[in-house]
Amino acid sequence: MALLFEGGLGMIGLLAGLIMSTPPWLLLQGGPIDVAYGLAATVPMLAALWAMRTARSGPLGRLNAIVDERVAPLFGKCTVLQLALISTVAGFGEEVLFRGAAQPLLIAWLGTIPGLIISSFVFGLMHAITKTYALLATLVGIYLGWLTLETNGLIAPIIAHALYDFLALVYLTRVARITRVSA
Repeated sequence: MALLFEGGLGMIGLLAGLIMSTPPWLLLQGGPIDVAYGLAATVPMLAALWAMRTARSGPLGRLNAIVDERVAPLFGKCTVLQLALISTVAGFGEEVLFRGAAQPLLIAWLGTIPGLIISSFVFGLMHAITKTYALLATLVGIYLGWLTLETNGLIAPIIAHALYDFLALVYLTRVARITRVSA
């Protein structure tokens, strides 16, 4: 289901490109520097995940409990290869739709800052497990949107998004699970 949903988002983004002056597929060009930016851009998101996972109370503590109780079990039986595939399709699909289609359209209509914020807010709403997670996803959307603008392409944000999702899922389903079970 995850692959169909995430792949479907990418297809919607690509279809939207048919009416755009700069379709998302033109932003899928890049070189080694874009790969390097994507890898480097993953580090702050992983640092934020690590910091967030230390919270045991308040909104972040509640989010951690929900992730541990509901989200991690959804992916717990997946192999590492399956997690990699899901993460890759999610990174591609969500970035093509939100940073490759929605963000450029909104920027053309409203300007850079409003377009970036609104497309990121909708991205956050799509991840609304809790209000806190929706806010965090909105901030990640702004970060990935900025990365798209800075690199003038989708390669770096796709890599950052997919790699972050993969490492977060491996952590939540493998490392954090061991910690929860032994505690």
